[in-house]
This record gives sequence, structure tokens and C-alpha cells, in this order.
Amino acid sequence: MKPEDEILRTLKEAGFKAYIVGGAVRDRLLGLEIKDIDIATDATPEEVIELFDKTVPTGLKYGTVEVLKDGRSFQVTTFRTDGSYSDGRRPDEVRFGTSFKDDLSRRDFTVNALALDEDGKLIDYYGGLDDLKARIIRAIGSPEKRFREDGLRKWRAVRFACTKNFKIEDKTFKAITTDPGTDQISIERITAELLGILSSENPDYGFDLIFKSGLLSSLLGRLGVEESISPPELSGAKTLEARLALLTKTYGISFLEGLRLPKRTVKTARLLCELMACESEKKFNKTARKLSKSVIIDNLSLFDKEKRDWAKKLAQSPAFERKELAVDGNDLLALGLTGKLSDVFEDLLDYVTEHPGQNTKPALRNFILEKRENGTYIT
Repeated sequence: MKPEDEILRTLKEAGFKAYIVGGAVRDRLLGLEIKDIDIATDATPEEVIELFDKTVPTGLKYGTVEVLKDGRSFQVTTFRTDGSYSDGRRPDEVRFGTSFKDDLSRRDFTVNALALDEDGKLIDYYGGLDDLKARIIRAIGSPEKRFREDGLRKWRAVRFACTKNFKIEDKTFKAITTDPGTDQISIERITAELLGILSSENPDYGFDLIFKSGLLSSLLGRLGVEESISPPELSGAKTLEARLALLTKTYGISFLEGLRLPKRTVKTARLLCELMACESEKKFNKTARKLSKSVIIDNLSLFDKEKRDWAKKLAQSPAFERKELAVDGNDLLALGLTGKLSDVFEDLLDYVTEHPGQNTKPALRNFILEKRENGTYIT
């Protein structure tokens, strides 16, 4: 028996109601991989803790207990209704003891309000199955109320539509466009949703939605970034790194910095953006060597034919970085070189890229001596 079924059975045998709810049901019906399984029950958090050997009280204030079973974690939450949302993200208070139908009514979208009982019977109070079949994202009840409760739902609607290839129902989309502001939501939360959109198979669709809805304009204004006339085309870029580089090209590096992405991610996007602008092979190679060989090859789709040829030749070089050269700093000093040795190493790397068979100590020494004789290098 699956661990989630065991949890349902344990709750039922103890006299409680219990259902699998939300995304797990939606994705199961769509034939997708199920990652997280949430369970709703009329048992109180204290009763859930009493029933199971291994639990973690992750959200007692909101009625949630984490049940650990067979090496997996399951969120078990008591039926509840929510009070007001003064911070536009979390309810100020919750009330337990409500009906399951009312519990489902507080959720965001109809396709996320589907449930399965212990016998596998589908429970659908709000038309979620029809919307799932029609591939529609529709807010439960008043979309304005749903979005006032939690502004992040506006971004979640776009991410769901983008990653599942759904359409946002007209009234739901209009509610976003009427009030696209999400200043009360942390940048980190919005960034997570944006990365989900950018990582999807159809990022242009998602970006078009946040552009037309006003969500992008609101975010750019919050970050102090100037808005473009139209969003960049992203589908031709095959990796998240490439798509972030295109955003950097359109909105500037301050956009990525404002999203509070890891410094390494921002640096990669900035360098890829610089590579797209390089006009000489030498400059391209010097910039590319600040990245890894795999990053260059994985993002060939960013470049025109000439730059793709440069990138491929560079990736095939026997010395992509300094440590792969047949000479080191001591060898250069032994030849009497002074000054900025980093420039010498760049020359050596370029030479080996053009002449792959010359990455030997004698060949590189001769190259340096010739350059020294004609005055290129200071001794």
C-alpha cells in the first residue's frame, strides 16, 4: 500500500475524514509526475500528531502537520476557513471545524480544489474537472478576493498556465490586469515563480502573459528598471542561463540583481550577454574563458553563426584555461618576462586554440621568445 493511502486509512480507522487534495490530484489526472502529496482531514493537528509515530509540527498555526512515512513527507492539514489577509499573503487567523467543501473553497484555482477520498473517488465541488479537461485556470469564487488574499496567486496563475499549457479564464485574467501590483510579496517568492516560467517549455507564452497582465511592469517598477516596448523572445534559447542572458540584454544586469538571484547565476548571465556583443574572436575567447566550457556549448543558441564557430573552436582547444597550458608562471619568469603575465597567458591560450598541436613546452617557449624579440613582451 502506498504511504499516502496508509495515512488516509489510519485517519479513517480513527474515525476521521481524510482526502488527498490539490496539486497531487490535478497532476495525477493530467498524467504527470506527482512530487508532493497534501492531505486534508477533520482531525485536529494534535490528533494527527497522536496518530502517527513520526511527525513535525511545521505549521500548527495553520493546522498543518508534516507526517513522515517510508522516507517521504506528507503535509496533513485540518479543514479550515481563513480570516482576513492583512499582509496579502497569509491569513491573520484560521478557524478549524469547518466542512470539507468550505475548506476547498479557500483554495486558489478550481483545478487545485480537486480531491480524492480513500477509495479513489474524485470529489469536485467547484468544476475543477471540467476546467482541467478544458485546460483553463479559473479562480474559485471572486478572483479579486482570491488575489487580495494572496498576491502571489497572480504569478502562480501565469506559471500554471505556462507550465501546463493552460489558458487563464477571462475574469481571472482581468482581475490580474486590474490590479497587477504585488509589492507586499517578497521578491524571493516572485523570483521563484518567474524562474518556473523561464524554465518551462514555452517561456514566451508565460512572458507574454506577465507582460500583458501588467505583472512585469509592476515588478520592473518595483526594481527601478526601465520597461521595454515588448518582451524578449525566449523560446529560441534552450537553457535557463540563456534565457536569463536575454533578459539581461533587454533589462540590464540590475534586473537580475534585483531578483536576488545567486551571484554566480547573475555573473553567468552577464558574461553570456557580453559574449553576444563581442565583435572580435579574441575578445570573445577572453570573455568565454571566464565561464566553463560546458556553459559555452550549452548556450550556442544565443550566438550567430560566426560566434558559434568561435565557441566550438574554443571548446575543442586542448587548453581552454590557464592550468591546461604546457607552461606555467615559473616558465614565463624563467624567460625573463615581467609586467602583466595574464596578458601573456591569454595570448598563449589563443595561440593553442588556433594551433591545437602546439600545446607543448618547446612550442610555447618559442612563441614567447618570438614575441619577446619583436618587443611585444617586456623583459
